Amino acid sequence: MAKTMNITNVNGAFYKLNDDIKKDIHSYTAAFIDSDGYITMDKNFNPRVGLIATGERGKAFMLEMHKSLGCGRLHLDQKSPQATRSVQRLN
Repeated sequence: MAKTMNITNVNGAFYKLNDDIKKDIHSYTAAFIDSDGYITMDKNFNPRVGLIATGERGKAFMLEMHKSLGCGRLHLDQKSPQATRSVQRLN
């Protein structure tokens, strides 16, 4: 039933991304990068864009963003520098 309602299951917890966000996913992503993301360049001057979230809710959010955008590379359950909650990244 959760799959038909487009709900994400992370370790037995259920999360649903607001449908208004999915309607204008590119504008939402730009705002997210502005607040909790980053833009850099590698040594060959190629641009790199990343989104960062923490914890289980952040994991569900990054899974949904990856699915909605249809691009990027997920780095899930990374260790945080403060060793508090896990860090989720979408590059």
